[in-house]
Amino acid sequence: MAKRFEYAQAEEIRDAFARQGVRYLFLGKSGAILLGYPDTTQDADLFVEKSPANGAAIVAALDALGFELTDSERAEIQRGKDFIQLKNGHSRSATEQTSSRANRPRTGPAWNDAPPEHQAALAAMDRLDDDALWKLAGGRRSEAEMVRYDELLEQSAAGALGDVERSELERLRREADRFMLVKAHAAVLLRWRGHDVPAR
Repeated sequence: MAKRFEYAQAEEIRDAFARQGVRYLFLGKSGAILLGYPDTTQDADLFVEKSPANGAAIVAALDALGFELTDSERAEIQRGKDFIQLKNGHSRSATEQTSSRANRPRTGPAWNDAPPEHQAALAAMDRLDDDALWKLAGGRRSEAEMVRYDELLEQSAAGALGDVERSELERLRREADRFMLVKAHAAVLLRWRGHDVPAR
């Protein structure tokens, strides 16, 4: 019999995704369970925002949850593939995790699936020391920027954006995408270097 999806697992997903700034919604029975309905399911169904930055954040969150993603799965998630089914989270023992770190290739994680305008910055991160990567991985957007971004999104949805606000929204969106890509790549690099990167 397959394992049941428990409320505590939903909390783990929620917390890992929140720490990486993932934009998503729980769907189906997993969503109903979170709302307190007495039901069971064997998986969690999620609807995620399709953007390169969100895809990179999802990959970082899944890494933190213990999923062993293939390069192909990472690329599909970052590209925003419509449907991806993952079955290998929380399944590794400590010995298997240590063994997989010891047997990993000597080159760093790939950055060439990122949007072209961000590839040079991500490639340069391979040369950063661990302290610099920890700082990037733990970075946070300012509260004022997040509030302003949400305000502009609401105005956009209501069709009330002028040219100045539209430009500002686009600038904030580009900055947020770059921020999340850098943050997620820093976490992936640290994990690749053998650090235990806690989901924050």
